[in-house]
Amino acid sequence: MMPGFAHDSASGYSKLLKHFNMRNARKIYDHQISLKEQSALQQREEDVSTALRLNKRALDEDRQLLSAEKEQLQQKKSLQKQLLVNQKSEKLRQVIDSHFSDMEVELQLLSKSNKDKSREELAEMRRRLQKVDISKYQQQQMLQREAIQKHAQRLDQTQDQAFLKNIGFNEKTNYYLHKKSQVVKKRVRDEDVAKDLSQRAWDEPPSAKARPPVSPPPRPEEPRSLDSQKQRRAGASKGPQPKEELHGTIYNQFYRFNPETKPMKPLPRNLESQIERLEREQRSKLTQQEQLMMTHSQKIQAEQEQRLRLEQQRRKEELSHIQRQNFNQHLQRNRQQLKDRDVDRLVEDRKALEDKSRCLEQDIDEAKRQKRKNVQNARELERQIVEQKLLRIQEQLDYKEY
Repeated sequence: MMPGFAHDSASGYSKLLKHFNMRNARKIYDHQISLKEQSALQQREEDVSTALRLNKRALDEDRQLLSAEKEQLQQKKSLQKQLLVNQKSEKLRQVIDSHFSDMEVELQLLSKSNKDKSREELAEMRRRLQKVDISKYQQQQMLQREAIQKHAQRLDQTQDQAFLKNIGFNEKTNYYLHKKSQVVKKRVRDEDVAKDLSQRAWDEPPSAKARPPVSPPPRPEEPRSLDSQKQRRAGASKGPQPKEELHGTIYNQFYRFNPETKPMKPLPRNLESQIERLEREQRSKLTQQEQLMMTHSQKIQAEQEQRLRLEQQRRKEELSHIQRQNFNQHLQRNRQQLKDRDVDRLVEDRKALEDKSRCLEQDIDEAKRQKRKNVQNARELERQIVEQKLLRIQEQLDYKEY
């Protein structure tokens, strides 16, 4: 072996080793770089996962904060609504209280005015007593008392209707009890005033122009009032008293305000019985008038009810006739619509059948055309096959001849 060749082979081997070492080093380097990249990727994935976890936690916290804020806002809104409702209710209470105070003031003024009117009327009655007979005075007193009572009842009704619109049940009951006690007190006061006036009228001395005395009427039945029974018992306990004469006139003002000039006379026994008899007669007249009014009102009400019944029957008949007409019209309209629908359906079915028949004709024509084409193709193939066979036979014959 030549030395130059050995040197060349050693150098080539060293080159090969160097080449392999370089390649291995490159592979190791690439492997290390890939490992580093993988570790970096893993670290990045871990960082991303931790970041996502933290973001989720922050989002949950934000959601909780938002829900808490929403609850706080709802509570604030509910509190504001409650405050508004309370303010409105307080304003309403103030308005109602002011209205009640105004109504109370009006009622007090009305009661004062009624009292003043009643006092004026009583003074006027006292002045008229000096010029009128006792029986006429009693009748007039009764009429005036009834007029006053009716007027007071009307006023009370208007006041009650105006006052009872804006109060509750307990306040209504208290108000009714108060009004009832006022009515009872007023009645007792009127009776006391009437007795006082009659006592004064009988205690006064007769005037110079007095009419001759009138004998008292026969004593009626035992009076029903408690005061008269008490007076009668007291008189019976004291013993027999002289019969008093019923004077026809009321004495003048001088003797009225100077009772010392004349000795006092006791009240006659039959005065209260006469007053009660007059009251009974007046009540009987009033009851008769009320019965007549009731019968008249019942007749009017019966006529109105009959008229209303006839009107309702007529309206019912008209409504039934109109409903029947509407029903017949509706039936005719429905029948016509059904007929139109049937005609339209028939026309549509006919059109669909025509379309189907046209499509079938087209399909038949297409099938005939395809059949002709297939027949032509088959004939062409047969011709080609025959020609090929003939060519082969001709070739064989030519080959044999050759």
